Amino acid sequence: MSSTTRGGVLLDARNYDAAGHVVLAGPLNKLSTSLTQAINAGSPVANAIATGITASLYDADGKLVQQENDDASGNLVSSVFYRDPAATTRRATC
Repeated sequence: MSSTTRGGVLLDARNYDAAGHVVLAGPLNKLSTSLTQAINAGSPVANAIATGITASLYDADGKLVQQENDDASGNLVSSVFYRDPAATTRRATC
């Protein structure tokens, strides 16, 4: 899937990297609050669509390294960094 439209309005567009991972998902243009409320009327908040943008960053092995979520205005809502426990170094204590 590369995009979702409803009533001729682009609600979600997805960009992929060469490996097929979604690196950017969400409406590319800001949608009005009234439109997003109308689209999501009766749906649980967790199932809301067209309310923000998610950007994902993957390492060379295809593991998710970072994910940022912005609201419809482009303001940062959350940023999560994932680390591979196997890649961490441990300090020996004596």
